[in-house]
Amino acid sequence: MGFRDISKGTHFRGGGINAKTISDLVEKGYMAHVREAKVTKKETFAPSSIGYDGNGRCPRYWYMAFEGKYVFEETTDAMGMATMLNGRYAGERFGEVFEKSGSLVALEAEMIMKDPPIRGFIDALVRIENEETGESEVVVAEFKTTKDAIFTIRKNTMKPLAYHLYQILIYMRATGKQNGFLFYENRDDLSFLVIPVEMNAKNEKILDDALDWLRKVRANWEAEGDTLPTRPFTKSSKQCKYCPLKRECWNLEEGSVTIEPMVVAKI
Repeated sequence: MGFRDISKGTHFRGGGINAKTISDLVEKGYMAHVREAKVTKKETFAPSSIGYDGNGRCPRYWYMAFEGKYVFEETTDAMGMATMLNGRYAGERFGEVFEKSGSLVALEAEMIMKDPPIRGFIDALVRIENEETGESEVVVAEFKTTKDAIFTIRKNTMKPLAYHLYQILIYMRATGKQNGFLFYENRDDLSFLVIPVEMNAKNEKILDDALDWLRKVRANWEAEGDTLPTRPFTKSSKQCKYCPLKRECWNLEEGSVTIEPMVVAKI
């Protein structure tokens, strides 16, 4: 599925250019960003996929990803890639904004956690002034763009999406920061929302439970013998729909170890 074609063979006046031809070129350009299908080995968990209600909750996916014997196939379309690139470029724009404000400490800072193994890149580290103490502190910043409907929910509840919370908590734990914030931008009108995140007792528990599940999944992969997990989802489930290992997974045997999918905390 690609872009919705609204040209219907129409032409620019006097130019004789078919609008659909341009649309096809744009779609081709977006699809050129899609990674080619190839055998891929993951060495670490990815912070952005932890807690996401997709393949990131699946122990079988991570086992196969760590094995490095299976072909990953991207399942996105041109519109999906456009959304992904928009988020990437927005991150660069947000970084420039904080740099111009004089508060930017670091952009795309690498983060590595050893137990369990997690590697990612923090959108930004920002220095802000604590209104209570009058002192400045460096906090973790994560930038997200979203459509209006989701933005409105975030604004009305002042709660982040669960997998966004997991991501920033991991970054905060790895860097030893007590505070951070999620910066949501509405793609429709460019309005923004800041949701502060504190490493309090509740968030410590949410993160610890997630890390324990990741350790269990990793330990199972490291164990000797055939420890391929069973499939926790059906072939038609949303968790499998866009999984890059879907084809490979369903061509394999059922598996011998039962590990429940990651339970996502209620935020």
